[in-house]
Amino acid sequence: MTLIMKAAAETMKAAAETGDIKGLYKSIKDDPNVLDSIDAIPFVDTPLHTAASAGQTDFAVEILRLKPSFGRKLNPDGLSSLHLALINHKFDTVTRLIKLDKELIRVKGKQGETPLHFIARTEDINADQQQRVLDDRINADQQQKKLDDHRVNTLSEFLFACPNSIEDLTNQDETALHIAVRTKNESAVEIILGLIRRINERRLLANKDDKGDTALDLAVENSQFEMMKLLVKEPFASINAKKTKKQIERDIARQPLAQSDVARSPRALENSSCGNAHAKFLNSPERRLEVLYKKKFFMGRSVTVELRNIGLVVAVLIATATFTSVLSPPGGVRGGDFNLLTDGGNFNATVTSTNNLFAANTSFFNATLSIPTDNPAERLLFDTKDWEYGQGFAIFYGVNTSAFVLSMAMIMFVLPAIPIFLLLHLALFFTMMSYGTSFYLISPSFGYCATYKIASGLSAGLVYDCRLAMFAIDIIAKGNIRAPLCLSKLQWVERLIMMLSKLQGVQRLMMLNNLLGNIN
Repeated sequence: MTLIMKAAAETMKAAAETGDIKGLYKSIKDDPNVLDSIDAIPFVDTPLHTAASAGQTDFAVEILRLKPSFGRKLNPDGLSSLHLALINHKFDTVTRLIKLDKELIRVKGKQGETPLHFIARTEDINADQQQRVLDDRINADQQQKKLDDHRVNTLSEFLFACPNSIEDLTNQDETALHIAVRTKNESAVEIILGLIRRINERRLLANKDDKGDTALDLAVENSQFEMMKLLVKEPFASINAKKTKKQIERDIARQPLAQSDVARSPRALENSSCGNAHAKFLNSPERRLEVLYKKKFFMGRSVTVELRNIGLVVAVLIATATFTSVLSPPGGVRGGDFNLLTDGGNFNATVTSTNNLFAANTSFFNATLSIPTDNPAERLLFDTKDWEYGQGFAIFYGVNTSAFVLSMAMIMFVLPAIPIFLLLHLALFFTMMSYGTSFYLISPSFGYCATYKIASGLSAGLVYDCRLAMFAIDIIAKGNIRAPLCLSKLQWVERLIMMLSKLQGVQRLMMLNNLLGNIN
């Protein structure tokens, strides 16, 4: 039995080196427990290690599907299969493996280093690597540039696939940012800072290694002015008492402007030919629409179902109370245009009077009443003689309306923007419109309260414009841009939607959504 197991293991190893998937299943037929027996060894070169080192991508994917635990197993050198693929520059294999299991990026190997820590450092081409890995016909500079591009692209793919990996620490309490600064990998620093800004994890800039140094401390100690420029402008970048930020800024200001500074402007970075789309995205500054979407994403993420329900109940109570208040304001309303003679004039009235309850005689006399020619409603509400009432009423209406609009906005934003709730959204919109109309009808002065009616309508429109804008941004960010069913057969509509989906702003928003969606 032991001989059969050994033969199956040898067949498995040979198949892994050549990428022979048929040989993989032949060894499994010879010994169905061959993968389990390998997995039982604490530290071993699994077939996944062998395939990843050799760049046998299809075989590596196949074995990882059959035995996912191999992806987290370390060999006797303290390296995972992903570590070996990076060391041997098998970047295509690396890309396929992390698509299958993104948590491989966080597997800690020797010295607590993850594949992210490894890819964040610089790597120089030496003679052996030139002979073993790269084409001898290419000169050393081209080889180094090609390797740097691969590493930058892989770093950005790692950060997109698993943004939380930026928090992992080595045995020396170093983050990937520490390692990038220490090894003078400026491109990696720019990409890591771009990620930190987008996932709102600037607190990581204050992380200290086992020597008590932050990333900015390391840049200062090594007089890395380019690194210092990148780090010192970050709001949470921490530094020990060796130098203040103002001293660092003065040191940077004394340095002459290098040609590389011009090339590394935000627009130059965004339009640069080096790096893939993810690397360019992380290298570029955030746009306003992206900042807005990011805030909306984290706000929605922080609100639990219980908090959402509590907010909805409170908002409904406030909306009910404020709507009732406008129908019956404090002190009531004084008059109304439809029962007053606003044109002025005189009219006669007959008054009947009796001396006592049991008297039979009744006296009559005529009286003439005079109606002023001004607007009594205007005089009562906003006349200088009664300004205190009019001013107080205006303040009441302004505060009450603000509370009503905010509570209705809360209800609208909490309710999902899906077809089943469309009628409810319309009902809320009409409720906001009726708020201003009801006040207009019962108010003491039509002339003044027409403004309030218009303000209520504008408030309702503004709230729903914001809601529709956020809904549209969600659709664009999630890549759900589709033509309505009634227009889906029109070719020009399909072409227009295709053109919109290819716009740079739309692509960036979709990448941001993918990045934020990968945060645990």
